[in-house]
Amino acid sequence: MPRWKSVGAALLRVLAVWAVSTLTMLALAGILPDFRLQSADGDSTTRIAITAASGAGAFGLLSALVWPLLVRALLLVPAFVLGLLVFVLNGSLLLVALNLIPDGRGAAEPETAVVVAAVMSAASSATSTFLTVRDDGAYRRRLARLADRRRRRRGETGGPPQPPGTVFLQIDGVGHDVLRDAVRPRGNRPPIMETVAGWVDTTHTLTPWRTDWSSQTGASQLGILHGSTEDVPAFRWYEKETRQVIVSNRPTSAAELQRRAAARTG
Repeated sequence: MPRWKSVGAALLRVLAVWAVSTLTMLALAGILPDFRLQSADGDSTTRIAITAASGAGAFGLLSALVWPLLVRALLLVPAFVLGLLVFVLNGSLLLVALNLIPDGRGAAEPETAVVVAAVMSAASSATSTFLTVRDDGAYRRRLARLADRRRRRRGETGGPPQPPGTVFLQIDGVGHDVLRDAVRPRGNRPPIMETVAGWVDTTHTLTPWRTDWSSQTGASQLGILHGSTEDVPAFRWYEKETRQVIVSNRPTSAAELQRRAAARTG
């Protein structure tokens, strides 16, 4: 996508989220008695709308600037406490945003501010998600930013190319027969999985894989990645020798199964 189109799409998303936040704030001001967006003497509809737009813009800008810093600072806070703290901090940001509105037109009780901030955040998040859910460019840009951030954190500045690796893509529930049907043309229409069909026709081969016993995700992955599914009778089982319960998706159990498979296969 040309850069001007990318910037234009991002700007439209920002404006749409801002508009939804403004309308949400106006609606809440009409519903909640302790939340107002006008002076004590009353204002015109236009003046109230401008006040709501100012408050929504200030709240969105504060959230964008402050929350990334808060998230880093609160990484060690227990999840339950953090969940409650999010509402309090969001309400505090809204109170700050209301105080930035000229002439003191914005005001709310602290408990009301928490409710307003939560509803506005939910509305903004839903709007943003709706606008970007089919935007592959936005998804790729986010992945690129995360990858670049990790490289900078590790001190990588380019350097020699890394050796090639292997990517394993697992899609639960897609058996060999289902996948085979999905890469076949459907009359005059292309296959459901058109990209994979292109791979099968050129560079890749589609073959079935049987996990032997047991036919579950842990055993399947262990066999594909390490070449052995020995002594993996189920997803979860009790070992008499070690007197412990093995659960395939438990990190400690998975590490032990990996160690055993690597020892058997070399």
